[in-house]
Parts: sequence; structure tokens; C-alpha cells
Amino acid sequence: MSEFVYAGTGQNIPKFCFPSLYDFVQRTREELQKPLSLPEYAIAGEAEPVKKVSDIIHDEPYKLRDTVNIALEQFSNNFQSGSLRPVPYREYPTLYRAAQFTVQTEKKFADLDVLIQIYRAKSKGDLYQAQAISYLNKAWLFISEHLFMQSNTDMLRDEEICFVLGHELGHAQCRHTVIRLLADKDLGSNVEYSADRAGMIVCAKRALALHPEMDTRQALGRAVLYCVAALDKLGLAYKGHTNWKDYDYDALEQKLQTWLDDPGKLPADSATHPCDERRALALYHFSQSEMLWRLLDLTPEGGLLTDSQLRHFMNTLLKK
Repeated sequence: MSEFVYAGTGQNIPKFCFPSLYDFVQRTREELQKPLSLPEYAIAGEAEPVKKVSDIIHDEPYKLRDTVNIALEQFSNNFQSGSLRPVPYREYPTLYRAAQFTVQTEKKFADLDVLIQIYRAKSKGDLYQAQAISYLNKAWLFISEHLFMQSNTDMLRDEEICFVLGHELGHAQCRHTVIRLLADKDLGSNVEYSADRAGMIVCAKRALALHPEMDTRQALGRAVLYCVAALDKLGLAYKGHTNWKDYDYDALEQKLQTWLDDPGKLPADSATHPCDERRALALYHFSQSEMLWRLLDLTPEGGLLTDSQLRHFMNTLLKK
């Protein structure tokens, strides 16, 4: 059963303990009695590298444990002693509640035990970051403390935090960590669309729970806006923006409509991520799909995109 772990080693860098080699190999073999599977929301094109990783683990089950262990050690080496710690409820109640909600929501897509750690960033490039490392049914989420420090307490709404956490867990559920580590494969920027969908599922679920006065379509519309706002705010934060109380959601909604009206004028993607505008369009169309309604355990209404229509739209978007 999926679990959100509120535990750790206080102010010390946590020790990531794997099972004994014998137990690990046995558990790995049990896992491989069935092929490694992808969640339904994963975009087309992700199945082939997962199959490759499944074959590698089948032939060399120890390689997964050793490789992920090295990755975790490298991650820990980037931090000074005392820079990693569990999510303390009293200091970060919004993050704590969002973390619990996110893990409970996403457990239907992958059976993950999740350890969430706050870290203190040492460089500007890590100030507004969240990262995930995973193997089999274990996942570690590392979140920059700077996102939740006093000056940034109003930066992200509850639903937007759920999107950020859900996005990172989406990477874990889609096996992106082990694909990069074992298959030595550059997955490119398209995997961000799958992770965004995972974040959207949690954000939408949270919006529906927090806004029972809204009808379903209205709540999902707000969820899209919150997902896009999270992306926008992270970009603004790196530019030095700090006045989050006056963040203009109406202006963002108008921008989203502009991008929908003329998708041909979207900027180019970066080396590692699609541009936020293209991600916003993908999130919007996902919100209008039967797939999202199905994954939220809602009965699809008329006028929603079928799975084939959503796949066609994504294929068009990925060719840009």
C-alpha cells in the first residue's frame, strides 16, 4: 500500500536503506513476473524504454539497486550536513497536507512508498526545485525549502503545490528515473507532458474537494489555471518576483486563451523542457478529455475529447 512517510534523521542527511541483496533480488524477480507497466495517463512513446529497462532488470537484477544507490549518494553529496530533513508539519502545514493528499490520490496509478524531504538549496538554480528519485515501489521527493520560506508562503496555492508534487511523482510512476539510470537514455523533454498529467490529476482532485460549490467543468477549469499558474510562478520566482498576493489569475486566463487561439506562435522549447505555453495547451486539452474524467472516477459527459482525439492532439503538439 502506498505510504507517505513522515520520518527521517532530523538535521542529518538521511540514510537510504535498501533491502539485503538476497531480498532485493527476490523482490525484483517477483516484480518481473509481470512486465513493468505504465500508468494510463502516460503519453505515447514511453512504452519502448520501459520494456528495455524491464529486460535489463530481468538479466541483472542487482544493477537497479546499485545504480539507484549511487544516484542517491550523488544527490546527498550535493548538500551540506543538516540541509535535508523531513517535512515538519508545524513549519510547513500546507506542504504536509498537500503531500499526504498527493500520495493518497496517486496510489491508484502506482504502488509507491514515498519519502518526502525538504532541502536547503545552496545555489540559485536549486531555489525553486522539486526532484524525484525512484526504483521499483520506492520514491524519494526532494523539495526546495525556499518555496515555503517566510517570504514565499503565499507563492503557491494548495492546489498548485499538489500539481508540483504530483508532477514529480508522475516521473517516478512512469519509471523515468530508472530509464535514465539503467537504459542510459536521454528521454528528452516529452516526458514532462506525462508528469504534467499526473500533476493535473492531483490538482483537479484537490480543486474538486476544496470547491464543492463549483460544478465539475468549472472546477476542472480552475484546476487547469492552477497548473499553468504553478509553471508561471516558478518562472517568475527565478526572475525575482515576490508579490504573490497580487498574482493576476485573470490575466493568465487571457494568455491561455490567446495560446489556444493561435498555437502556431508558441515559442521554441528549451533543451530540457517544453515551453510553458505548449505545456499549458497540453494540460488544457487533457482537462477536456474523457481520460481525465475516467481517471478521476467521474462519468464522462458529452463533448469531451476521446482517447484517440487526445492522442492526435498530442502527436500534433509533439511535432512542433
